[in-house]
Amino acid sequence: MAQKVSSSLQNWKFQDQHVSQNLAGGDFIGSHSCIICATGPRLADIANNGGAFVSGPEGVEDLESSFAIPIGVIDSASIQQSRQMAQIFEIGSKRSYLMASRTVGMMNVARVMYKGPNLLRMLYAFYPESKIDFSTGEQSNVLSELQKDQTTALGPEPISLDSSFKENLPDIKDLPGYNNVFLNMNSDLFSQPYGIVLYMKDNHDQDVAAVYLEECYIENHAFSISANALILAENVTMRFERIVPIKVKVVRKKGAVTSSDVTNYLK
Repeated sequence: MAQKVSSSLQNWKFQDQHVSQNLAGGDFIGSHSCIICATGPRLADIANNGGAFVSGPEGVEDLESSFAIPIGVIDSASIQQSRQMAQIFEIGSKRSYLMASRTVGMMNVARVMYKGPNLLRMLYAFYPESKIDFSTGEQSNVLSELQKDQTTALGPEPISLDSSFKENLPDIKDLPGYNNVFLNMNSDLFSQPYGIVLYMKDNHDQDVAAVYLEECYIENHAFSISANALILAENVTMRFERIVPIKVKVVRKKGAVTSSDVTNYLK
């Protein structure tokens, strides 16, 4: 029999039970069970439209490896959304009407800087290297991570873009930087949108939710150096056009609510 919960005011007993007693000690979502990934600007721009990811996979293992690139050493991240609101009053009444309109979304990401791709470089990992100027005759903006002996490049797998979308991306004239470090925010690269995928699991490695932040643009980038600082860090504030929920398979655990348990809940 499933445990009882306070399903109404009638069976609420604050003296000796929790509001919800079906929560196990480890049933929570922590920062360790969330991941933020860089990807293409829109879900439709990804080859095969994200494959099985959109149709409800068994888990993150079912994703195509080229769907998105995880961004490491993120110290903090936050998402804020606000809606345009209008309050309308009328003559002859103290009451009013509230009208909600468009939604505006923002995200802030802080990340440690290390010998590898910096934050701006990672956010634009989807952009084809061939579209960024390589005046030396070789690709000069290769996203890579090197082993300590610097003999083997361990670059992430390129994001698989729709071929027509990839071909129509403009060539970048004003370079954002070289190789792993992009710092020139004046570059025309930053006039192009990118995408963010946020994937969440619980502490038992069960899928919880995934969302796709489409058409992200960097509004502010901060990078500071201090003699007293142990590490260097970057901070980015970005705006996104919309959030697209992505279907994942949520596994129902043993002991979940069944129709026969409903009457027990109400007692």
